[in-house]
Amino acid sequence: MQIIGALVGLIYRSLFMSGETGLKTVPSVLKITLIILSALTYIPFYSEPYIPVLILSIIGLLGLNRWWVGASLALSSIPGIWYGLTAYLFGFLGFAAHISPIDALMIYFRTTYISFLVLFAGSIISPVQLSNFLIKIGLGDKAITPIILWRTMPAGLHDMMESLAIGTLKGEKAWKRLGPATASMIEYSQFVWENNYYRLESPLKALLPYSSEKKYIALVLASILIETSILVLYVLGIV
Repeated sequence: MQIIGALVGLIYRSLFMSGETGLKTVPSVLKITLIILSALTYIPFYSEPYIPVLILSIIGLLGLNRWWVGASLALSSIPGIWYGLTAYLFGFLGFAAHISPIDALMIYFRTTYISFLVLFAGSIISPVQLSNFLIKIGLGDKAITPIILWRTMPAGLHDMMESLAIGTLKGEKAWKRLGPATASMIEYSQFVWENNYYRLESPLKALLPYSSEKKYIALVLASILIETSILVLYVLGIV
């Protein structure tokens, strides 16, 4: 029960802790470029995967917050620990090629980085920018959906955490609380739909206002420059 509650809490902190601030305000083109370069940076440091994890942690620390870094690293470490530990145990038991503890640790870092980057990409998505994009391509009737989703999902996760906490106090098993927690999320979404029916059925015609923060644009540009330099040096065979 406590483990499931902790996982839900980590997801909440990783994706919904901050509002329309920080890296979310950076223009989409720069964010997409940063994500692509961050994915490519994995290649030069394949044998040293802890370096891209460190780079992305610094970007997250400066562009989001320390709570996001801690929660996202903890969440993305779950598959990393699983793959690293099972690879080592299978090799130790003779079911696969034997690997050293250092090799298992590198597997952990590689898997963790992939999950970490996915969480980072999800955390810097701006529902306002996404809505404006839908308006620009002629899908104004769908433009309100990202805003509603980003408002209802945190509330749904909060209700699930409360339901799990109630189960803990009552001494119930975790699987018995998943049903009520899921039903609570569905009920909340229906409530939101009923109260926003006309708004959801009416297309948005004007772009939603938002402003980019210069310091975060500078952070992304600096990160792009650093990662581009790393990739260029790798192509030239210097790193």
